[in-house]
Amino acid sequence: MRSFLQARGKVNRGIRDTIRNEPGKFFPYNNGLSMTAVEIRVRRSEGRHLLTWVRGLQIVNGGQTTASIHRAKVVDRTDISRIFVQAKLTVLQGSDSERMVPLISQFSNTQNAVQVADFSANHEFHIELERLSLYQWVPGEQSKWFYERARGQYEVERARQAPTPSRRRMFDQQIPPSQRFTKTDLAKYLNAWGQKPHIVSRGGQKNFVSFMDTLKDRYGPGFIPDSAFYRQVVAQAILFKRTEQIVRAQGYPGYRANTVAYTLAYTAFRFGDDISLDAVWEAQSTPLALEEILQAWAPLVYSQIIGTAAGRNVTEWCKREECWKAMKELKAALPGVRALV
Repeated sequence: MRSFLQARGKVNRGIRDTIRNEPGKFFPYNNGLSMTAVEIRVRRSEGRHLLTWVRGLQIVNGGQTTASIHRAKVVDRTDISRIFVQAKLTVLQGSDSERMVPLISQFSNTQNAVQVADFSANHEFHIELERLSLYQWVPGEQSKWFYERARGQYEVERARQAPTPSRRRMFDQQIPPSQRFTKTDLAKYLNAWGQKPHIVSRGGQKNFVSFMDTLKDRYGPGFIPDSAFYRQVVAQAILFKRTEQIVRAQGYPGYRANTVAYTLAYTAFRFGDDISLDAVWEAQSTPLALEEILQAWAPLVYSQIIGTAAGRNVTEWCKREECWKAMKELKAALPGVRALV
């Protein structure tokens, strides 16, 4: 399915480094091999079954692991005597072979990947934010926002609390899907309003990693969210989601996610201190005057992104701090004089 991808990628570099530096931990760290065979022979020896002969052996998942170990021994001259690899061997009978091998290969290589953000699910910051979301009703106490600390948590909770159609309708009214947000969403909202659109433009996982790396510097050591912080998070979510709707309705041919992040960051840069996030929380909506600004400024932001790219790859340009510096040079006029909140 793939040739050896060398040690350039993150995964293969990790395999190589474990072989070199921690060979005794290769077994617990590595996922192992998935193999198929047409026929095997086994004998018992001292109470154990020993595999003595195999016909039609194929590695259907774990080729990069195998090639990395081979390279370590043959090219790098690394001692691999302490390397152990777990393996699953499926013996296929008769006509099943041709049909099953590609399916086993497909399914063993397409399982749900663990994302970088998943590893932070048990950080105390996220645990407390989840706890706050469980009891904090929006004004009027008709609904709540749902912070999905662990990926897939919303659907699990929905299935647990709403086993019948009537209960499901009640759950969807109290915690609608539109009021669910994830860890990567959280980082996107806070970094956009925190005037880091170039970081947001690097994608959900990289933006989240940056957010977590700067958590201590941003809020101080040992920071634990409280109700006031949670309300501000939701307010920023409301502003981001409304900006997304505005930009989507304006129908740009591309770079919409970048335009959303930069429009919101530019708005915060111009007069973020004048916008009351508490008022946004209370209203659960974006103030009309601010909506007019977002409507008017999004096209200007889009044009500024394209113009300052100056023939460069626009997507890559948006990821650079120089793009944000150029955006701050934009002299956008206010569309009206009404109060922002």
